[in-house]
Amino acid sequence: MPPENILDTYCGLKCYVCEYREKNNCGGCIGTKGTPFYGKCEIADCVISKGKRFCGECEYFPCELLKKHSFDKNHGDNGERIEHCKMLLALKKNISVGEIIAHNGKPIAQVVNTLTQEEIDELL
Repeated sequence: MPPENILDTYCGLKCYVCEYREKNNCGGCIGTKGTPFYGKCEIADCVISKGKRFCGECEYFPCELLKKHSFDKNHGDNGERIEHCKMLLALKKNISVGEIIAHNGKPIAQVVNTLTQEEIDELL
């Protein structure tokens, strides 16, 4: 299984553990440029149109669109993808362990591990 700090979707969902990926011969979110097995993804379209690598880089993170998908009754993950984006954002900024990070002036996460910038760039 890939490390927890890998970026394989635009929204922070962990594609590598998705039960539909193998079953539907899905190429993954980033691998298909936002057109996984079920068709076009509006979150991917948004991220790509803004020139970002994932939602966590956006000034509006976490936006209503991301929250809608993350907390969807049938296919949501109860905010896990948002938390994953927060962790990736912290890693991208190479912030120290234990440090509280903020986005738009609001605390969003406490960093539990870090990588070097080179290691982050390899993952992203």
